Amino acid sequence: MKKYYLFGFLLAVTVLFLYHFYAANSAEKQITEAIRHLPEQTGLNWTVKHSTIDIQPFSGDIRLSDISIIQNRQIEQIETVWIDLSYWDFLNIYLRGIEKGLAQLESGKVSLKNISYLDRSTLREIKVDSSHLAYRGNFLDLLRMAVTQRASTINHSLEGWNYGVRLSFPATPVGRWRIDSLRAESQLPPGTTRLLVSGTNQLTASSLYWTPPRELQDRYRFLFKGFGFDPSRIPVDQVSLLYRHEADSNALELQQASVTTDLFKAEARGEILIEELGTGQAKFDNMKLRIYDFSPGFKNFMDNLEILLNKRIRLVDGELNYQIEGTFRDPKFISITN
Repeated sequence: MKKYYLFGFLLAVTVLFLYHFYAANSAEKQITEAIRHLPEQTGLNWTVKHSTIDIQPFSGDIRLSDISIIQNRQIEQIETVWIDLSYWDFLNIYLRGIEKGLAQLESGKVSLKNISYLDRSTLREIKVDSSHLAYRGNFLDLLRMAVTQRASTINHSLEGWNYGVRLSFPATPVGRWRIDSLRAESQLPPGTTRLLVSGTNQLTASSLYWTPPRELQDRYRFLFKGFGFDPSRIPVDQVSLLYRHEADSNALELQQASVTTDLFKAEARGEILIEELGTGQAKFDNMKLRIYDFSPGFKNFMDNLEILLNKRIRLVDGELNYQIEGTFRDPKFISITN
């Protein structure tokens, strides 16, 4: 009799084992079909390609490889996407289908490797070696908003850790940036249509190098040289941004911006009119800039600059204070002396 019990137990384990592989294989086919029909379902003129989908039978984790998304002249490529699901979330997707399964996902983690984005019309480019995201909300609602810019219907919370970030924005004051690590936190209310623009967002970047556009390098070469910097590689210790934007407003509220370097620290607050964000024509509104905590080298430079210009640089309590007006492309710094 014990032999029959043992045989029954082994048979049950074998069936369960095979079922896991069958469910994983079926889920892979469901996801492949969902990706294939995604462009026509969203109504957008884009192409989505991938090489492989691999689902771990017992953990339920999903790995997609060599993803390419092409929309008009914009190309996004990701070497690997790893979606960390609980086993019950995986079964929910398998049993109820992709859409209903994703609609039940209220939290999770996603890891991405070797991300690149290129806008061929402007040659703007973003590359990230690795990105690790954690979210709370509703994955399907978040995915629809991120892909189609359809307004979200619930609150979402996102945290991201990004490493090896490179930004290149030709023909804009942004220039090129290389960032060792970038942390992002977002609280997105219902009605959000754009990630990292709407809602409340906090970005903290560490160990940065800035390559200004050639025009700025030539215009301010004597300043960069005076600080002992190579104009094509300016080091920054840390940059932190805290900003808020309502979905129906064209004003982005910069609640706190700070920059830390070996020479000084700087803070800014105010608003940016973002109707034309990304064109260089976004406008500053009531923007205040404070520069303080000068190094001895920076103080010596200001002393020499006063002699060179035969003009006194007026400080308020040992600080430089400015009102910033104009546009991103052509900012104007007006000294505040009271």
